[in-house]
Amino acid sequence: TTLLFTSLLGMDWLSVSWLCATAFVWLLNMRVIRRMVRVEINWRFDMVYPLVIANVMLLLAWGATETTGYLLRSHFSPRLLGAGETIVGIGVGMAIYLGLL
Repeated sequence: TTLLFTSLLGMDWLSVSWLCATAFVWLLNMRVIRRMVRVEINWRFDMVYPLVIANVMLLLAWGATETTGYLLRSHFSPRLLGAGETIVGIGVGMAIYLGLL
């Protein structure tokens, strides 16, 4: 699916095509799991909460990265600044995701 979306929509839509392909595979996996295992799925707990937590983590990690870049832009070289932004973004994202999950 990613190859199909990318060839039809171009490289700008690569991330959207990856999300669509991942969602499609997830749906197929959920169908097989539901067929093999007779377990009631609590949609709010199993689907909605992880989605909300992942989006909160994304926004806060992005905000921390942007704030780090804004505050330290004039003090460090672009390469060192990029490394610092990456470390801060990963650290904040990991702490938020694990804390909320």
